Amino acid sequence: MRILIANAYNAQNAGDGLLVHLAHEALRSTAPPNSSFGLIASAPQTFPAFETVTAPAGDLNTFGRLRDVATRFVGRTPTRVFQAIQASDRVVAVGGGYMRFGHATESFKTSNVHLPQWESATRLGRPLFLLPQSIGPLGRSRNAVREILASAERVYVRDERSFEDLRDISTVRRAPDLAVMELAKDLNLLERSPSGGTIGLIFRPLRGRTAYPDSVRRLSERLTQSGAIGLLQSSAGSGNQDDAFMRSVGVQPADRLLNRLTVHSERPSVTVSVRLHGSLQSLLAGVPSIHLSYERKGFSAYDDLGLSNWVHNAYSFDPELVAEQAHSLREDSSGYWNSIVIAQAKIENARQQLLLDLAAFLTD
Repeated sequence: MRILIANAYNAQNAGDGLLVHLAHEALRSTAPPNSSFGLIASAPQTFPAFETVTAPAGDLNTFGRLRDVATRFVGRTPTRVFQAIQASDRVVAVGGGYMRFGHATESFKTSNVHLPQWESATRLGRPLFLLPQSIGPLGRSRNAVREILASAERVYVRDERSFEDLRDISTVRRAPDLAVMELAKDLNLLERSPSGGTIGLIFRPLRGRTAYPDSVRRLSERLTQSGAIGLLQSSAGSGNQDDAFMRSVGVQPADRLLNRLTVHSERPSVTVSVRLHGSLQSLLAGVPSIHLSYERKGFSAYDDLGLSNWVHNAYSFDPELVAEQAHSLREDSSGYWNSIVIAQAKIENARQQLLLDLAAFLTD
């Protein structure tokens, strides 16, 4: 069976790389023997594990990008994407938060990169399965997207807002983020980070004129006094480079988050992250994390984990409270981990149901 994973971005963005990896693992555990796996990704060179990777935006030069964007204005899918989908037996959309039309830039990217992949699968009659993701706001594309969701084999959404907006569509189910499921699966095997170590800070710029930069600056001042360090979730070239913003709020990035998490002796005792998958990757490495959420996905993920006390609105959080929580978790995180233990069985049940649905989807 030829299985195509759609809607990937760039593995240099650690969150996207993680979701593609988890999607690949879930598919390999449920697909028939001798299945092959392809990928549609904006940065194909960052995904060497796949046999074939197709770029949705044409050749990596200006002419190629302009050519493929132009095809969308006349209602056509870029040829290479259409051919990759045509050559597949099943299409699986990676988890994430890319199907949204909230502002002009989002709408342009979604309309010209992500939505055509779903449209092509539907047009070609290829069975479509959506792994847990946030969908919306849908804006003027609401009817078009809902029509595709209704024709998909299964649609998993990872947050309550998406679920409430789409629950009247019979194919829609609610499940945690894939990284949340992975954490619940491996929770009993985690080697938790030792207390008394450093605090890692993972910040990013946010849109709009808000109190956010000043609040982050105040939080940084409090935590760097006690040895907190800046960590980058994404590397140069990923399109999500946070180092300039971190320097602007007084934090000098010391390393990439993954570098610190993969060397046990260098793991922080706790992280504070504005990026959801910065928090979830910390947790997968045994490091408790406080999440400052700017979108629906963060609150739902932490609610699923039983960690609602440790997620705050990035636009209105109290720097003093977050600093106190970080210092407290650095010394004793037992209550934090116990909260996840309580939620573990429910998450694991959801994971098993998703795998059963995926296996049925991949049955000839």
